[in-house]
Amino acid sequence: MPTLKKGGFWSSYLDYYYCDDCGKWYYSDSEAELCEINHMTDKLAKMTDERDVEPLLKLLEQLEKLDNTVVMEIVKSLGIIGDNRATVPLIQIIEDAPSDTFDSLWTISYSVTAVEALGKIGDSRALGLIMNIFIKLDKGKSSILGWRENIYKIVANALKGIPGVEAEFERLKAYDKAEEWYIFHNRHEEAANMREKKGELAAPKTEIHGDYVDDRDTIVK
Repeated sequence: MPTLKKGGFWSSYLDYYYCDDCGKWYYSDSEAELCEINHMTDKLAKMTDERDVEPLLKLLEQLEKLDNTVVMEIVKSLGIIGDNRATVPLIQIIEDAPSDTFDSLWTISYSVTAVEALGKIGDSRALGLIMNIFIKLDKGKSSILGWRENIYKIVANALKGIPGVEAEFERLKAYDKAEEWYIFHNRHEEAANMREKKGELAAPKTEIHGDYVDDRDTIVK
């Protein structure tokens, strides 16, 4: 945390702040406050009460100024608390992220943590967004450090925490991804049902054009 320094000719006009962690001087309350926020990860990890939701959301309003580690701790705390007041701000974080956030090691950020938090909150308003992310993920892709596999696991588990996921798979007719998701969660009966529905969807349809006479001389038009 910044240490207040005073002294010298300018002490009548300015408060000097020095941060031992940064090794920098700050000459305004706002700069010192931001520095303090960026060094408060330990405090954020302990903010897990419903009364902390509003202060945490206030901190998120300064998102672009905050260190990534701090933002991740804020998002984690909001997920632990599980209050749906955090749903919209967390959705916004994901929507504002680069399009390849979930498919590139170099763009992984607190957006993945936001997906995990939304799964813990369990607000159906996040269903469409997280479903869209899951559908785009390629389970067949692997990575040396396992980051792809970890993202897949986080997104698949987040979906499990949101009501209506089964119906959303059906609505989208996303039977391949539904089967994949059910298998991931060891729900093999539901996975088999998805395979059956996928087969029905792909089965060729027989069309009758004109008049057809069957063996019983019944005319079908």
